[in-house]
Amino acid sequence: MRLIIYDPMLKEAYGHHLPVTKFIYDEGMRRGFDVVVFAHKELPIYATRMPFRRECRSEFYTWFEEDEALKGMLLYTKENAIIQQDLCRLLNPQELSDGDTVVMHTFLNEHLLGLLDWFERVEARIKLRLFTYFPPWRAGLLQRELAEPLARYVLNRWHRTRGDVKFFTENSDLAEVMSSVSPVPFHVIPPPVDFAGTKPAPRRARKDGGFIWIYPGEARWEKGIRFLPEVWKLHRERFPSDIIKVQYLGFEKALLGELGGVENGVKVVPRALHGAEYFAHLASGDFVLFPYEPVEYRYRMSHLVIETLSMGRPIVATGGTWQEREALSYGPPAGIGMREWSVDGLLLGMAEARRNAEQLQTAAEEVAPLVRAKYEHKKFFEEFVLS
Repeated sequence: MRLIIYDPMLKEAYGHHLPVTKFIYDEGMRRGFDVVVFAHKELPIYATRMPFRRECRSEFYTWFEEDEALKGMLLYTKENAIIQQDLCRLLNPQELSDGDTVVMHTFLNEHLLGLLDWFERVEARIKLRLFTYFPPWRAGLLQRELAEPLARYVLNRWHRTRGDVKFFTENSDLAEVMSSVSPVPFHVIPPPVDFAGTKPAPRRARKDGGFIWIYPGEARWEKGIRFLPEVWKLHRERFPSDIIKVQYLGFEKALLGELGGVENGVKVVPRALHGAEYFAHLASGDFVLFPYEPVEYRYRMSHLVIETLSMGRPIVATGGTWQEREALSYGPPAGIGMREWSVDGLLLGMAEARRNAEQLQTAAEEVAPLVRAKYEHKKFFEEFVLS
């Protein structure tokens, strides 16, 4: 049996693409599949020792600073064309065999036409499994008023196509959004998180009374990075013993200059972290910050939040987002919701977290095993790949 993992956006060593692809690969090999992985041509060799084929040309993560509908449309058109061409080149529709399974664990609206054109050329009886974390629109790219009718048109075409294909997403709120534009059902299954042999960490002993704050992952605009320099300046004026840890992954150079250095309580992690080392980084503080843009992240989940909660650490997140809902969904609230997406919103959220530190830490410790049970990664393989 052949299992083909198509991950054209697997381009970097950080983010969710590599761990999810690696998990499906490992589990497929363990279960006796002949596993093939297609990744982006620029994926660094050091990122994985797995025999992935680095041949995809996706340009979705091209960054546009301006929010213009024309640029979004150009990207939509180009990305669909690249996906169609690469699939026909790498997975020749005439060369697939009955019983092959093809999975794409992160598809976007910008992929659906290219995927459909390829799939309708396939003559063999294959299984195609498609999973998305995103609504049809994404901030800064394709506008919602354009994205929704395009998604409706394409998903109606998918509904009419023949073959064994299933669509999945990771939360009921996002499934409801997709159902508003799609006659194709979207099955809800929690995404896989490999907790890397870790266990929830004991709370940190604070000898000096100061708190450690973690800002994890990439410093992208929709993750609220714009607020951090001013927030940290004002926060440190009030709480001079507090510390913040920020990872440096390439985009943060100008930001780090604004934040200041060690003298301003800023500690920089100068490289990407993986596996148990990354979980330890999340657990090295008292709170983890997720000031994410509320429209973009109302439906969009975050592996970082899952990993943070799994280590028994509370979060500060934008109110109304998936991140806040997740922290509050297990019973005892394991986080604080910002009242608005702004400098003041984040500043007040941090102050509130500080005031309620003991209660939040206790709640996070209670929530950690529940999070681990919900996102146990082997269940995902059975519900997604084997369905």
